[in-house]
Amino acid sequence: MLNLQTRAAFFRLGQTLLAVDGDVLRQVLTVPKLSSVPRSQASLLGLFAERGNILPLFDLHFLLGLSATASRSLDLALLVEYQGSSFALSIDEMLGFFPYEPLKDLPMSVQQRFSKSMIQSGNQQASLLDIASIAHQLMTS
Repeated sequence: MLNLQTRAAFFRLGQTLLAVDGDVLRQVLTVPKLSSVPRSQASLLGLFAERGNILPLFDLHFLLGLSATASRSLDLALLVEYQGSSFALSIDEMLGFFPYEPLKDLPMSVQQRFSKSMIQSGNQQASLLDIASIAHQLMTS
């Protein structure tokens, strides 16, 4: 039975279905014009302004080792917060915000260091991203 209090944002990167916990997601946004950052890490796509804050946009394809399609746009992102720091992660398609349940004994499709577990909502199965591990990787790169 689904716990209606436990929700996640389900989204796509290419053909890969992923999710983030609802407690770290602040909003799904259309990314305005990006400002480039010279000599920045490869995963940083640029900086943008959102509600008076300057935020970094990171390439989730690059971080997860997934191949990006040439036709993808960089205009959709998840704004997440971890330990008081906010950053955005590029996504290809937002599917929705749904209650979920954890799955057991299934292989993970994303690098395990960035995945907490596999989850399911209805007939959709996704890898639940570990925002703490992603934030740590971004801070140490």
